[in-house]
Amino acid sequence: MWEKLWKLDCPNKVKNFLWRLTHNSHPLRCNLARRGMKIDTICPICSKDEDGGHLFFKCKVAKHLWRLFGLEAERIELASVQTALGAVEVILKAREQKKLLMITTLWFTWSERNMIREEGRWRCPQTLARSVELYVKEMDAPA
Repeated sequence: MWEKLWKLDCPNKVKNFLWRLTHNSHPLRCNLARRGMKIDTICPICSKDEDGGHLFFKCKVAKHLWRLFGLEAERIELASVQTALGAVEVILKAREQKKLLMITTLWFTWSERNMIREEGRWRCPQTLARSVELYVKEMDAPA
C-alpha cells in the first residue's frame, strides 16, 4: 500500500497529506482533545464533533461535495470503514481517475477546513467542486 501511495501521480504535499491521514495525525479537533489540549471539538460548519470520519465523509459540506462528483456510493463506503488507513486502502484500489478525484476531494476538504478555522470564510460546495476539478485536470495534463 505504501508503495502505491508514494507513487501516486499527484503533488508531494497531497501524498504527505494522505500519509498523515492514514496515521490519523492531522490536528483535527477530536485528535487534539484526545492528546490533552483544552479545545472545543465542535465542527465549525455543522456543530458535530470534528474527527476524520466526520470532516471528510459526514459533514454536510463534505457530503454535498462528494455528491456533486457522483461519488455518493464511495462516500458512504468510506464513511463506514473503521480506520483512516482502511479508507485510504479502499481509495487506492479505485481506478486512476476516480482515485485522483477522491484524493483531491479529501485534500480540498482539509484545505477548506483550515481556511474556515484560520480566516472564518468558506466557499460553497459548487465553487469548491470546480476547484477540485481544475486541480485534477491540471494533475492529469501532460508535462
